[in-house]
Amino acid sequence: MSLDCGKKPEYLEGTHTCTRRKANSTQKEPLRLNRDSSQEPSEAPALTTSPPNAGKTRYTEEQQVIYRDLPLPIPTDPAFKVDVGRIQCPLLLVVGEDDQNWPAHESATDMKEMMERAGNSHLLTVLSYPNAGHLIEPPYTLHSRASLFESGRLRREVIALWGGETVAHSHAQEDAWRKTLVFLRENLYRGTNPGAASVSNL
Repeated sequence: MSLDCGKKPEYLEGTHTCTRRKANSTQKEPLRLNRDSSQEPSEAPALTTSPPNAGKTRYTEEQQVIYRDLPLPIPTDPAFKVDVGRIQCPLLLVVGEDDQNWPAHESATDMKEMMERAGNSHLLTVLSYPNAGHLIEPPYTLHSRASLFESGRLRREVIALWGGETVAHSHAQEDAWRKTLVFLRENLYRGTNPGAASVSNL
């Protein structure tokens, strides 16, 4: 599991920032990782150029940033994407259809089409949830529709919109977690009879 500073449980105002505060100070200092723990934190390099699709970035009335359009439209040229049709093992995709950070639904559809063309769509299971947002975590993880983080490229704090409605997103967390465990048990323990798991409900 990877650490995602931009999407973690809600705090008092429903936003947070991946920063650390010095004792007795209100000044925020960016959190940096150093190879040598004896060294003082150093300035992290920042991107000085904008990505080619930066103009597709949208903002809500509350100035929340919507990044989902940046990679759209999904490329049709195979040279610009991973050929998932070559995958020869079971694959599970968990998709929030209201993901405002990444075109998850469009990406999953494209992956499904590639696997169908390759003749191995039987290996693919897609769990797609309407009104669920970005990063469907394990059950009972607090849903953050938007959160504050420090953009290295912009060198300022921005509020990213992750999407999702709290109830629908929470239901997606519970359902996806249960089905993920079934999927893993069925495919990792195939033939060893670890229990009464079944993928029929997927």
